[in-house]
Amino acid sequence: MFTSTMVKRSTPRRILDERSFPVRVAFAHQEGGREISWADASVWLRENIGPGNFALHGLTAHSPFAIAIYFLSVADAARFVTAHPQYRLADGTGMISHLREMREWAASGQGPSQPHSIGGGWSG
Repeated sequence: MFTSTMVKRSTPRRILDERSFPVRVAFAHQEGGREISWADASVWLRENIGPGNFALHGLTAHSPFAIAIYFLSVADAARFVTAHPQYRLADGTGMISHLREMREWAASGQGPSQPHSIGGGWSG
């Protein structure tokens, strides 16, 4: 008799960390600037945030030198950003898809001070 068995695959660590840590900050290597050091970041995080309170992953969507750091709190993320002013945030707003969306939004005539259409709008 043949019995079918399903292969259970473990969930990748990055996916588990995305589910576990509510705050993610991405950093990218800045041209002509200091390269982001995983070792330096890891040491600072262990000494100042504490093991189990952060996760560190590569972020190849931006560049092979980008990292994403996951934090439990905005305060911890802010401490890291403040302590590492040489690290540039991995800002993807210059990508074509974002620019197209931004132009469409601007052409619609809506601005930040206008109410949105979700939930009946803002009343103030």
